[in-house]
Amino acid sequence: SAAVGAMDASPPSALYETSSKALEELHRQLGSPNDEMDKAMSALKACIYDAIHAQVRQVETRVAEVKVSCEAHERRIQQLCSATGAQPPTITPSQPLLAQRAALQAEEARLESIYAAQCDQCDLVLNQIHTLNMCMSEAGGAPSLPTRTAALSAVTPATLSDLESPLADLQRGYEERNVQRGAQ
Repeated sequence: SAAVGAMDASPPSALYETSSKALEELHRQLGSPNDEMDKAMSALKACIYDAIHAQVRQVETRVAEVKVSCEAHERRIQQLCSATGAQPPTITPSQPLLAQRAALQAEEARLESIYAAQCDQCDLVLNQIHTLNMCMSEAGGAPSLPTRTAALSAVTPATLSDLESPLADLQRGYEERNVQRGAQ
């Protein structure tokens, strides 16, 4: 067991050489037939081969998982950029995958925050439009105005500007109506 501890720090080739010599010596001490020693050596090689390939497969699986995760973050970032009008980030594909994923996660979080803030702004304007529209409808009708219903609605600055224009018209109409009522 002291030899095993010393072998742990060795490179794989030295570990294999030391282990195979130890295995041969043990089989000599036992007086095992050559075919039994050959079977033991084959089993040692197979064990090492299996362990190495299991490690490679495990890391290949991890690489594939991180790639899928990066692709999902990229898709969400594209959706958020479209919805907010933000410019897509530049993520260097030459970066290691974990660094790419971390950068994508940070960018997605930043864009989610922008999206939430812009949704709040659009919702505020839509609520104001809805309130004024109802008041105007009671006084003789006002056009029905859109509401935001899509799961990832466009809340770009242009969308907000498009909403603020009818709001200004409704506010002006509402004020004119109130002035006319006061004059009567």
